[in-house]
Amino acid sequence: VPARVQRAGSLCTPDGSGSQSWHDTHIQMDRGRMDGFAKTGESSMCYWDEPDLPFYYSLAKTFCLANRWFASCPAQTYPNRRFLLQFTNVPEFSGRGLLLMQLVLTENANDITIYTNTMSITASSDRVTQGIENADGTLAAFDSVQNPVNLIWSPRVRGFFKLTNDAVRFSPPRPPVVTPPASISVNTAPPATGQVNSLTNPAVGSCAAVVDPGVATATDDAPGVTVAGNRSDGLALNAPYPKGVTTITWTATDVDGMTATGTQTITVNDKENPSIVAPDGISTGNDLHLPSAVVSTGTAQAADNCPDVKVSSSRSDGAAPGDPFMVGLTTITWTAIDASGNTASAKQSITVRDVEAPTLVMADNIITVNATSTTGAIVTYTLNVSDNVGVTSKVCSRASGSYFPIGETTVTCTVADAAGNTASGSFVVLVLNAQAQMENLIQYILGLGLSEGTTNPLVNQVRAAYGDGSVGQQCNKMSDFISMVVKKGRGIPFDNAAYMNTEAARIMAVLGCGYAPSRTRLLDPSLLGN
Repeated sequence: VPARVQRAGSLCTPDGSGSQSWHDTHIQMDRGRMDGFAKTGESSMCYWDEPDLPFYYSLAKTFCLANRWFASCPAQTYPNRRFLLQFTNVPEFSGRGLLLMQLVLTENANDITIYTNTMSITASSDRVTQGIENADGTLAAFDSVQNPVNLIWSPRVRGFFKLTNDAVRFSPPRPPVVTPPASISVNTAPPATGQVNSLTNPAVGSCAAVVDPGVATATDDAPGVTVAGNRSDGLALNAPYPKGVTTITWTATDVDGMTATGTQTITVNDKENPSIVAPDGISTGNDLHLPSAVVSTGTAQAADNCPDVKVSSSRSDGAAPGDPFMVGLTTITWTAIDASGNTASAKQSITVRDVEAPTLVMADNIITVNATSTTGAIVTYTLNVSDNVGVTSKVCSRASGSYFPIGETTVTCTVADAAGNTASGSFVVLVLNAQAQMENLIQYILGLGLSEGTTNPLVNQVRAAYGDGSVGQQCNKMSDFISMVVKKGRGIPFDNAAYMNTEAARIMAVLGCGYAPSRTRLLDPSLLGN
């Protein structure tokens, strides 16, 4: 893989760069040929500029290290952090002083340590300070020495002394470490104990919760660190927390002005169902001639501890809310749902009563039929009935298709619907006896306009039967009438003659004549020729 020398994107060793182990370093150097880097790195070898490493560049310009290497030996960059300083010709009043020390830079902690192996400053006119300070002199650390007489410690600042194996460590200020309290999850505050839910005073809780978030803790390398918390909604820490997530940012500040932050979340969940009160139930009669009614139901009233509660309705019959309500009971289920998905429901009953009676129409007030026997006749009649919902029963004092006696019979009929509404009516069934039928036969003959030679004998024959008080004689005369119709057949249209014979035969049956003919012996004149 070809090696690419490129500027590093960060102060950390990038993945894929050449290894810094002892073994790989020697492979890279390849006995001075410096051609082994691609053998130990996947892609590239990186470098840093002076703006990235100003301290090391300053050392390189001041002290002799290695040509183009910030290390004194072919190995990792550990030597870049450990330096040996030796002064063997420190001028003194009566000789030469000696100074031998190591300067060690500690990564991550950024500590600087001076290990003084030997220092001998004996001339009282020469003063030396043993310590470390930053560039502007605002921060410093000095070695201290204890007076063996008065046991007082004092810093080695502008003094003269000698020592061996001494150390001074300068630790730059570190930011504090803040530990926020654990995040908290609670529910919104419930309704007050004992509160009764009503239309005007719904029992709902709060859309917030009172929460004690606790207090963050902080540690620092020096006393005096302070901790303050700030809520994302800008409210005080002890103010109620609204539904949702509120973030508290805890900031620790030490005496050096260095800060550190940590976050804590307060989650308030809305688990409270809305309050809903349905309108009162309604009971009303049906609209005229309809099996239903248009009803104004009103609207359910809903309340919730949090805003944005919505109300919907559904009917037990599946119809749209504004559709008419059919006769019977319909239940409306009112449902309230809030933004968190909590629901509540209430029911309203709509009762439509069938208050409309059925309609009963008689075809005729009097139904007239001819008796067919000595006792009467079977009579069939029709009732015209209707109802806005439906007729469930029809009852008459004498049913259609039953036997009615000769004379007048009053029939009373009652119809009812499922709601118990009823309607009644009456009519008369008149069953004509033999004499009444004779009178009708006479009027029929007279109305035909036949010749007097044909009409008069026929009428006289029926009148004779009508006026005779003996049933036997009446039977004989009606039998003779049938024979007379046959004899005078050429003077009577065939249909008229057939009708008269049929009427006469029925009259004889009503009289109880044992030999009433079952059919007449008429021949159609058109079959006889001229």
